[in-house]
Amino acid sequence: MSALRSVAIVLAPLLVLGTMAVGLRLGAEPAGVAALVIPAPAPAARNRLVWQVRVIREERRIREPAPGRAIEVRARRGPEKTVWTGTTNEEGIAEAELAFSNIAPGDAVEVDVVSGSDLLARGTARVPEPRPSQALAPLRSTKSEGPVSIAVFAPPGGVPPQLESSLWVRTRVPPGRALADVRLSAEGEAGLEIMGAPSAICPLGYASLPVRAMELVLGLRMSATGPDGLTGSWYGALPVVPGGDEITFDPAAPKPNQPFAM
Repeated sequence: MSALRSVAIVLAPLLVLGTMAVGLRLGAEPAGVAALVIPAPAPAARNRLVWQVRVIREERRIREPAPGRAIEVRARRGPEKTVWTGTTNEEGIAEAELAFSNIAPGDAVEVDVVSGSDLLARGTARVPEPRPSQALAPLRSTKSEGPVSIAVFAPPGGVPPQLESSLWVRTRVPPGRALADVRLSAEGEAGLEIMGAPSAICPLGYASLPVRAMELVLGLRMSATGPDGLTGSWYGALPVVPGGDEITFDPAAPKPNQPFAM
């Protein structure tokens, strides 16, 4: 009797846990996979579309990317059809290149995204209008002095870390003074390295300055000098591109003319 009692004490909790596990599994919603197609404007050549496809897996109301998913994108514009096949990356994203002739903004494109026998997305999207280019705004200075006006422009999004890039410097002189007489000099502070002297000022008043961002905090001091006390100065902080500062390759040493992951 004592042996049976011991077996019952051990098995009863296990049977309860097993029953709960089976009940949870039977009541769970099946996993589903879907795709989102994000249109982008056509290039100037108007011979293709490169649209992003995001594949998402949802289970128990939790959505997550579906990496390594083989997909096929079937697109049609009127009588013209094209097909792209590929695999999603680690973030569940693929860039589908769809070949069309004379594609134009506003054109309707019917798109199906399939994976094996599964239909992940179906619908009609219109080719967006090209995004108008936006003029860069000058950076705000902490301190600016002198009759020579200096404005500094950073690359869109900021200075890329650990890479050589260029700043643009715009110079303005008082009426009656010659822009060709002005010379620029630069001094980097905090994590900014100056990689060379500023270029000669062009007739429109612009010069380029090669730099490299070594830290996340950057400071720049620009000075302008000319004859008869013609001077100007600019000091301020520079924006840095957020995110990582390294790119890794797979394989580490790509073979010539062979595709590789980045």
